[in-house]
Amino acid sequence: MKRKPIITFLSDFGTQDGYAGSVKGVIKTIAPQTEIIDITHDIEPFAIHSAAFTLLNYYRQYPSETIHLLVVDPGVGGARKPVIVRTAHYYFVGPDNGIFQYLLSRKAYTLYAIDVEKLPGGAKSATFHARDVFGPAAALLANGTHPQEIGKKIDNHTQTTSGIRKQKEGTYELDCVTVDRFGNIISTLERSVLERLKGKRIREIRVKGRKLTSVSQYYSQVENGALLALWNSQDFLEIAVCCGSAQKILDFDPQKDHIEVDLETK
Repeated sequence: MKRKPIITFLSDFGTQDGYAGSVKGVIKTIAPQTEIIDITHDIEPFAIHSAAFTLLNYYRQYPSETIHLLVVDPGVGGARKPVIVRTAHYYFVGPDNGIFQYLLSRKAYTLYAIDVEKLPGGAKSATFHARDVFGPAAALLANGTHPQEIGKKIDNHTQTTSGIRKQKEGTYELDCVTVDRFGNIISTLERSVLERLKGKRIREIRVKGRKLTSVSQYYSQVENGALLALWNSQDFLEIAVCCGSAQKILDFDPQKDHIEVDLETK
């Protein structure tokens, strides 16, 4: 028996205004057989990096050929491209604004720019591409349409921002990707990037006047209430508190505050 096509849906729309429901209605109209799974609509508004990180937490757990729809799109109507990303096992649909950057740094992919003229429906709103562009494109993929029928293959390049700034030899300032619901502060440093930064290991971490000189393997490796650093399940450097909130204890503002790391380079 053939499995129903699956579209997962992540956005910063929330649930009170009906925006997410509108997108799902369009998908069901075009591809009524499709199962739509809401991942979350509670991404902080405009928080592209948070959505990019969240994607890593779930997309591989879905069956092959699942279509992952992601819309956090502060530049809607502007110059960024609406795209389809094809990897070995999945499709991804959304704006080319950095939302796929962590995924595509880890996976081989083919990239297609969506041609809005090839999508069903009438005039496209410049402020609601989720409903008029991304939702219809995902629905057509669910119906078996090939990306080249609704888009054009383009060079494998998407917008990225590293969030890692060199201060001096071996010392870097990191942005915050997101703070999760446990108050864990997730930095922009991925373990795989250490080699590119010519670092063998982390010597010291500084955040809001606190210093850490080791990287733990798991949360309960320290006492309850103690601050720690670890590589999280997606191999991002994370600042956490065992059974507590690092954000609250450090009074950390993810929009303004940063993390510094010193790397052992020899």
